[in-house]
Amino acid sequence: MSDKRKEEAAESDWKLIARGGPALVLDGETPFEIWYEIGNKLRYMNKFVQFKLGDWLNFGSGVYGEKSSQAMIETGRDEQTLRNYAWVCGKVAPEARNLNLSFGHHALVAKYDSFIQIEELGVAEAQKMSVEEFRMYLRGKYAPKKDGEDGERPVRKTDKEYLEQILNITRERKIKAVPSKEDIAWMAKAISSIQNVCSAALEE
Repeated sequence: MSDKRKEEAAESDWKLIARGGPALVLDGETPFEIWYEIGNKLRYMNKFVQFKLGDWLNFGSGVYGEKSSQAMIETGRDEQTLRNYAWVCGKVAPEARNLNLSFGHHALVAKYDSFIQIEELGVAEAQKMSVEEFRMYLRGKYAPKKDGEDGERPVRKTDKEYLEQILNITRERKIKAVPSKEDIAWMAKAISSIQNVCSAALEE
């Protein structure tokens, strides 16, 4: 199938999805391939709608400013919910997002830097954690502990452990001799993460 034919077919799928208001109305002669692709699109729309809306809102706010507020209202969704979508998408960059996890998982790591986000989302995926299980896991790992809490003093990382943490950050990406914009953006995030690790080491 030519690229033009694929574009026409895709456009046809979206028109079939959009028509009929709250119902999906298909012709009796709809080919199996079209019916199948519509199902795929509906599954995709449902799974990633929060990310799509969040990125859409952030784009609109950045490009159109206050003018985009009316479009937010017309989505028919709660304004605070939409603002939450936008906040999470603004904090969790596309390259840090895990396709196998829900928006709820991403919301839980949004407050951390991108390296922690990627690492912990990977843990959640590998261990097949529910959102609530992931919440408890993160709380147990990152919640600040007071001296003497649970009868024990928090364990201090050794200088070697801090150094290994920094080295792990720098090993994550191979930078070319002439770095690309993506490499430069990554280095900026890496520097920020390394500063956080150094600050934590100095506070110990």
